[in-house]
Amino acid sequence: MRRRTSRADVIGDAVEGSRRYESRLLFVLAFVACVGVQGTFTVTAPASVKAPSSPDYESFYRPVAESVLEGGAFTLSGEPALRYPPGYPAVLAAVFVVTDGLGVDRGTGVTIFSLVCMGLALATLVRLAEKVFNPKVAVIAGLLWITYPLNLFTASSTGSEALFIAILYACLLVYVLGVIRGNPSWAAVLLTGALAGAASLIRPIGALIGALLAVVLLFICSDVPLRRRFVLGATLVFANLIVIAPWLVWSSARAGEVVPLSMAGPASVLDGLTIGADPSEPSDVDLPASARQVTEIAWREREALTSTGAIASFMFKEMRRRPLGAATLIGAKGLHAFYASDSRSLDKVLALMQLPYLLLIGFGLMKARGADTLVRSFLVVSLVLSLYFWVMTVAALSIVRYMTPVLGLLLIFAASVLLRPRYLTATQPKVLP
Repeated sequence: MRRRTSRADVIGDAVEGSRRYESRLLFVLAFVACVGVQGTFTVTAPASVKAPSSPDYESFYRPVAESVLEGGAFTLSGEPALRYPPGYPAVLAAVFVVTDGLGVDRGTGVTIFSLVCMGLALATLVRLAEKVFNPKVAVIAGLLWITYPLNLFTASSTGSEALFIAILYACLLVYVLGVIRGNPSWAAVLLTGALAGAASLIRPIGALIGALLAVVLLFICSDVPLRRRFVLGATLVFANLIVIAPWLVWSSARAGEVVPLSMAGPASVLDGLTIGADPSEPSDVDLPASARQVTEIAWREREALTSTGAIASFMFKEMRRRPLGAATLIGAKGLHAFYASDSRSLDKVLALMQLPYLLLIGFGLMKARGADTLVRSFLVVSLVLSLYFWVMTVAALSIVRYMTPVLGLLLIFAASVLLRPRYLTATQPKVLP
């Protein structure tokens, strides 16, 4: 016998349908607003306040993409292109195909592509804020994100940051809604791992994101049996490895050694360790005398510091010989990670710009500790990723551009300070205190 539909069921279905429509509309509006606002900034802002053309774009990404188009070979000057992962050059090659077919300048095409990526990143961030908090917080977070100076710089850049941010936020959306909210979905676990792998193929700083999310899963999803949590975590890491495995095999075979996504790691760490120490170049880097002494010694010994192991050994030696200098250098680099620019000429301006955002983020993080389980779960994920990006940034060049993906994510918590959010009350997996 056919079940009669009650009036309450009809009203409930209508309300649910309205919520889905509003959620989709918010997603679209966020995308359009981001492309419009950041596109206007990119077109109208003077060159002095926009991001300069990425050196990596000119010296690596664009030439490798052109090599792929010309002969299908992933090479640079006739040699295997192993400095960075292949994701962004491969995407650029596809962008060049489209722009050439439309008769559009390739540089213009890359700018449009970056704007589209930033639009998708914001739309995904807004969806995440809506599901974790509520639509009002999502709107405020979107407004903060669109006008955030670091995001405006990223939108006008030709580097790989915009694509990386879009993929990272998509990964986190799937992870939060499909893995740590309620009963974990196998499909969501696999997709999270695949997206984490894709992000690491765009920028090597994403190498450990999949592993970190797998570890966080073990602690957050405490309502899930421990054995199943381990299997879910292993599945996430497996999906991540499946995505990056072809590149690892190919690059390692060409290099004759194991290549962990990129061969630029030791050089990047050395650049950060010798910052401002090159006597032939004027430097605006402000370091205490004890820290500068360590960078100058590293500069003199730079020819021997060609591997991560050699650099680590050097730092341990300096910690024993000059503990104050080594500690001061690490502390200074830790602070630089939140405001230092590539050229170091805008550090003071960026520090002043960053201060109100960082204060709002700090208050938001403290406020989230007393929220419901989904908010606290998202807090744990955000803090773990932020700490990871900060450590990786301090280990390398210590510039705020490397922190932009997680600082943008933390703006969700800043938005919660500006409003009194109605936190979710649905039953969610518990977070360990």
